[in-house]
Amino acid sequence: MRNKKQMQKTALKTKVKRMLIAGGLAALVAVPLLLGNPGMRKVDAAQGDVKINSTNFPDAEFRKYISKNIDRNKDGVLSKAEIKKVTEIRLYISPKDVYGKTKYYKCKNLTGIGVFTELAVLDCSDNKLTKLDVSKNAKLIYLDCSNNKLTKLNIKNNKRLVKLSCTDNKLTKLDARNNGALRRVYGDKNLKITYKKFKKAKVGDYVGACGDDVMRVCRITSTKAGNRTATLVYQRGPLGKALNSPDVVEGGTTSCTYGNKKYMITAIEPYAFQNMSVNYMGESIELGCYNKKLKSIGSHAFANARVENITLEKSIIEIGSSAFTGIKNLKTLTVKSTELTSKTLSKKAFAGITSKTTVKVPKSKLSEYKKLFRKCGLSKNVKVKAI
Repeated sequence: MRNKKQMQKTALKTKVKRMLIAGGLAALVAVPLLLGNPGMRKVDAAQGDVKINSTNFPDAEFRKYISKNIDRNKDGVLSKAEIKKVTEIRLYISPKDVYGKTKYYKCKNLTGIGVFTELAVLDCSDNKLTKLDVSKNAKLIYLDCSNNKLTKLNIKNNKRLVKLSCTDNKLTKLDARNNGALRRVYGDKNLKITYKKFKKAKVGDYVGACGDDVMRVCRITSTKAGNRTATLVYQRGPLGKALNSPDVVEGGTTSCTYGNKKYMITAIEPYAFQNMSVNYMGESIELGCYNKKLKSIGSHAFANARVENITLEKSIIEIGSSAFTGIKNLKTLTVKSTELTSKTLSKKAFAGITSKTTVKVPKSKLSEYKKLFRKCGLSKNVKVKAI
């Protein structure tokens, strides 16, 4: 019995030790979790919210810009939604003061810029930068980093880049062999640029076009003879009623050119016209009138665009979510297509259209489209009339 009791005591002690060891390990594992401060983590958009502090954004002036222009609710943290909305950063002027007092930001370091993965336009000219890392800004279309102190610039990951200004720096060479969409480079006389040689186009290649006030990027989707196609990825500029005219930016939204081959545009990708203004050449956009192959409009394609009238021609048969959301001055949305169905429309295709807008549809589809569009997000306060 004594041996049995001793064995039980020994077993109990062993069990207690194991529990203590396990508890110690759990505590050790818990320590870094408790010590880990979410505000001190490295910048990574995939992690979600990012705190506006000196760890994530070391430069005080850059933090000021972010706090004033990007942190909408002023809580000192960039949410996923706030980050996603950032398509332009112009450090030389505060967007809210364009018509008032000019506010300049003099930055020495743009560490943290990579968190803004939707960034298409970056103007950091006239600052004090000695280095610039835009490797995570893959959607960058326009970059102006002129009048800084840069000794090198890496744009290998910026395949959509169309326009680059890097004058008045200390750059002596620039590798642009990975930038097939690049159309304009402004650099100093001693800057040696290595460009990409035109080769046979591949599906997925980006094609750029650049006018005085216009930038456009397309993506090739088919290279087959007789059926060369592309999608419109991005377009900005003072375009008006002539948006589809063949003489506007190498074909407007009708086509794009790669080498000596022309590619017909068949779809408008998500966010393609977001925040675009057409005020200089009229207030209207007509899609499809010159391009019968244009059939699809992506989600948020016209989000917050400054335009008064949009016409979708008969060729348009697919519309993505919230394609026209936030267009405050939109007076008329004319839909000429008779082939729209619940299968080709997103459930929120017309969400975000305000009561200021009148939607016009073919007379033969008036009753049907009223019901269909309401089911696809159109507010009851928006009038639907026959063309």
